[in-house]
Amino acid sequence: MATSSRTILGPLAALTALAVLLSASASASGGASASAEPEPPAGAKVFNLTYGPCTDNEMFLPGTGCQLGPDKPDGLTTEPKCQGKLLYGSLRLGPKKAKPFLVAMDPSAEGVNKGMLYIDRDQDGDLAEEKPVALAAGEADLELAVAAGDKTVNHLYTAAASQISGSIVQLVLRERGAWKANVQVAGQSLDIRPVDSNANGLFNDPFVLPEPGKSASSRAPDMILTQPFGPAPDLGGIGICPAMMALGGTLYDVDVAADASSVTFAPHAGRTALLTAPDGLSAILSVAGRMLTVTARDGKLLVPAGRARLFAYGCRGKDANGVEWALISSPDPNAKPFDVPAGSAAAFPAGLPLLATVKANVQGKLQPGSEVSFSVTTTDAAGNQINIQPVRNKDAPLSGSGEPPPTVIVIRQGEKVLHGGKCGFG
Repeated sequence: MATSSRTILGPLAALTALAVLLSASASASGGASASAEPEPPAGAKVFNLTYGPCTDNEMFLPGTGCQLGPDKPDGLTTEPKCQGKLLYGSLRLGPKKAKPFLVAMDPSAEGVNKGMLYIDRDQDGDLAEEKPVALAAGEADLELAVAAGDKTVNHLYTAAASQISGSIVQLVLRERGAWKANVQVAGQSLDIRPVDSNANGLFNDPFVLPEPGKSASSRAPDMILTQPFGPAPDLGGIGICPAMMALGGTLYDVDVAADASSVTFAPHAGRTALLTAPDGLSAILSVAGRMLTVTARDGKLLVPAGRARLFAYGCRGKDANGVEWALISSPDPNAKPFDVPAGSAAAFPAGLPLLATVKANVQGKLQPGSEVSFSVTTTDAAGNQINIQPVRNKDAPLSGSGEPPPTVIVIRQGEKVLHGGKCGFG
């Protein structure tokens, strides 16, 4: 029996989708780039960040790459001496308008796994003067000075090369460094890390939800992380620029410098309201021109008063056997707005229980042995249609699937079984 379902992401990938890729949800215009840094507001705290190597689960960003082939790129003036036939390409790092880094590879007789990589570090077109980087098992660590606003920053990368065809090699640079600092805000210790999700060299591109019904672009929003990744569905450590975060009973406007060298926390000056929600429910909402990240404490979510739109949320529940599971919704760029009057305690506009509507795609009369496709539409308690990411036991390791066992579906006609099969989660 055939089944059909929505595309879903793993629990860590679900967080990564919100923290980096965000599953194709951005402003219809693509967002404006920030330039000059404004003066911090009164009462604000400015924290300086430093760039350094990443460790463990900090290294999750997708790489920046290019294809290397026999055609020489524009701007190449001098080639390095080589043993074999050079392959050429160019890497774009930092702002989109920045000059690309010209690249050449000299594959060894044993292939690209032991090739030599030349990168035009000073971007003068002369590769002959560059010291080659030796690949081992197709990889090598290197450092490059990349433009960041009006200055350059030495970034740490791991280069990986793989053969696509006889004359084409795929080269990918994955960053192994990050801007970061540990800061104290509202009595909480925060591990700050800005993320340039769209890899344009700026870390504070504003993310704006399109008007309901309008299409969204696929640009992933810039982020600020305030805690190491943990099991879904805690979104509390993910801030989408321009960010607002609820910390210690206070709302803070959080602004990242364009070059990620500093981050500013300023108490939000507007009036506030409360939304009732189960403890531990995490949500990201669009409010007052910012993306608010908040987690329910004592049955309440602290939010600014006014109009809001729910972007994504995560919560926990128990199945019929009493086993606790976690779920996270997919980002919704077309969420309907709702009003939160100042001082009110309105209900959070989403959450358990969930209702799954199953439809079978059957052409004509069912025949034994024929295939049947099923589609599922899931709505929550408020009637919002949502795409559920894989349900995960809170104690399941991140490396495991954490998904419930397959559901067995049997189609009978009287006492006769016409179809039977297992459906995975989706």
